[in-house]
Amino acid sequence: MDIIPVQYRIYFQIIIVLAVALFSFAGGVRWQQTRDDKKELQEIKQSIIDTNKTIENLQAISKSTQDSLSVMQPKYVTINNKVEREVKTNVVYRDCILPDSGRLLRNAAATGNIDPAELKRALSAITSSTGRTSNSR
Repeated sequence: MDIIPVQYRIYFQIIIVLAVALFSFAGGVRWQQTRDDKKELQEIKQSIIDTNKTIENLQAISKSTQDSLSVMQPKYVTINNKVEREVKTNVVYRDCILPDSGRLLRNAAATGNIDPAELKRALSAITSSTGRTSNSR
């Protein structure tokens, strides 16, 4: 005679099948993660190798550039260009003479003894003698 009834044996077998399926699934997931990790590790290693090769190439280029620049000597070249000169014609010389009122006004401003009425009179004398108004410059 069986100690475990039939209906419990079926439940027990179902539990065992589910446990095996669960452990199989977990093992498959773990195996897939391990495979993906190995693939990623290979990609990282290859990236590091490529980066190191690039660095070595750049260092070689830099060294060859430095070597070629150190060999170069400066060349001193005499420049023989013609001197260019501009000759101005029709030069007009004008007389610039400060009238006496302007001289007096300058002396008064230098000493600090200037009267506003005298300033106005001196300015009008200067503008009338030069033919300019104070607005035309």
